[in-house]
Amino acid sequence: DPCAPNASCSNVEGDYTCTCNKGYRGDGKVACTDIDECEEGLDNCDVNAHCIDNEGNFDCICIDGYAGNGTTCSDVDECEDETHNCGENATCENTIGWFTCICKTGYSGDGFTFIDVDECKEEEHDCDSNATCKNTTGAMIAPVIMGIRGQDGRVAISTNAILILIYVALMPTAV
Repeated sequence: DPCAPNASCSNVEGDYTCTCNKGYRGDGKVACTDIDECEEGLDNCDVNAHCIDNEGNFDCICIDGYAGNGTTCSDVDECEDETHNCGENATCENTIGWFTCICKTGYSGDGFTFIDVDECKEEEHDCDSNATCKNTTGAMIAPVIMGIRGQDGRVAISTNAILILIYVALMPTAV
């Protein structure tokens, strides 16, 4: 074959021609060199894909967080697919090309490791002044002080006031 490697020979009447194969350039007779389609912007890869040059061609591979054939790449929802690595005390939120882990209420951290927030110490509670705030894992409770009644310690009234109201209500009325 009188043509260079990576070239095709075509017979023409009384002669021949050498043409470099697809992905190569040159005169076809002396040399055909690889074209770097990626470097020269001749690829058709998606904006969210890497172009990888190889001998005489190129490949498109979607970047992390995207899926597809390389010429078309779409966002992967790691939260829906459950391929995220958020901790048990975090909520996964999908973002374009990635995901974010957000600590649940009562916790602080980076979404992967957690520290319980002490709402009582941080004064991030709504306990009544007649209730004592007690920290629990991921939350807090507000038990009511003796002699005081309330709903979850957030609204508290004196049990003495209730007894007085009951006494007045049960007193016989004068005719």
